[in-house]
Parts: sequence; C-alpha cells; structure tokens
Amino acid sequence: MNDTPVPPVRRRLAAEERRSQILAAARKLFIEEGVEKTSMRRIASLAGVTPTLIYHHFADKEALLLTVCQAFFRGLIEANEAAIGMVPDEDEPFARLRRQLEGYVRFGLANRDVYRLVFMTPLASLVRSRLPAGHRPHDDAPPEDLGFGTQAFGMLEGEIARLIASGHLKSGDPAAIAEVVWATGHGLVSLMITHGDFKWTPFEQLLSQSIDTILNGIAA
Repeated sequence: MNDTPVPPVRRRLAAEERRSQILAAARKLFIEEGVEKTSMRRIASLAGVTPTLIYHHFADKEALLLTVCQAFFRGLIEANEAAIGMVPDEDEPFARLRRQLEGYVRFGLANRDVYRLVFMTPLASLVRSRLPAGHRPHDDAPPEDLGFGTQAFGMLEGEIARLIASGHLKSGDPAAIAEVVWATGHGLVSLMITHGDFKWTPFEQLLSQSIDTILNGIAA
C-alpha cells in the first residue's frame, strides 16, 4: 500500500477570476510601492502567475492602472446614484447637489488608498496619451477617454446645469462651476487623508459647513 500523500489538486481559475487576481495584486503594489516603481514582473509574482500570463489579460502597466482607476470611478458613480436616489422630488433645490458632494467626500474617505492613487499620485513616467486626458469629453476623444471618470464629472456638471437653468444658481459655465465644486470636495478629502492628525472640527460639522459655504457662494 502506498502511503505517499497525494498533493491537493489546484483548481484552475476561470479567466475572470485570474484577471481579478492580477488586478488586485497591481492595485496593492501601485498603492504601496508607487506606479512608477511597480513592474509587471512584481505584479505577476504577487498574483502567483507568470509575467506572460498577465499579457493575456492586460496589454501593459498603463492598461492595469486604467482598469484600477475605472473601477474607482464606477464605485463613485454608484455611490452618487445611491445618494441622489435618497432625495425626494419635492425636497429643496440644492438637495441633490448637496448629496452628491456628501457622497463624493464619504466615498473618497472610505477608499483612501485608491483615492490617493487616482487623484494624488504623480504618474510622470507613464504614457499619458494612453490614459484619460481629463474630466471633460471632447469630440475626438478615444474610447478610453469616455470612461467612468468622464461620466462621474458629467453627473456633477449635469446637476449644475439643471440648477442654472432653473434659476437657482448664478449664470455661468456649468463645467467651470462644477470644477470649483469638485475642488471643494477634493480639498476636504485630500487634506483629511494627508493631515489626519490635525485637530479637525468634528467631521459631520466640517462637511456640512464646507458644503454650505460653496452652495452659498454659487447660489443665485
């Protein structure tokens, strides 16, 4: 009788599971070591795959980074949609915009590491022409420019445009006003990430007062 232990059979991962595994490894290394210092070989090692296998799922490091960013923005969009969905139709005019700002800040602080990667990390060595060029769509934008980041900004810009059209906001360029509003939310998130030990005003009070200040500034 042969008592030699039989090694466990390793389950072959489905393509989508393998892709998720690679993506999780890339996100972890991007956050912990920085995008520029992370190699495809390091990602493969952490994911437990060969470097060659990665290229079956992602063309290169830029493609991995873009996927990480898109996942972040998809989550942000879902958070904003959930926040807006809680606003009754008969509520005060600024309720939807207020909820969007609250949702942005709360989502950013709940996902600090990825937020820092997406919005607070220099990516100088990457091929910028292959990553989304900005938050505004343009006529000759490649398909990847019309991704979730543009959609997320579009939700904010659309709400600003609605409030201008209804006479509740001062006249102006909706995109420019949306950038000012976004800068307010980003400033709060980034400061709380980088200066968490500062003796901040209690969070709910700080958030409410920040939103009141920006809304009072742009209201008609």
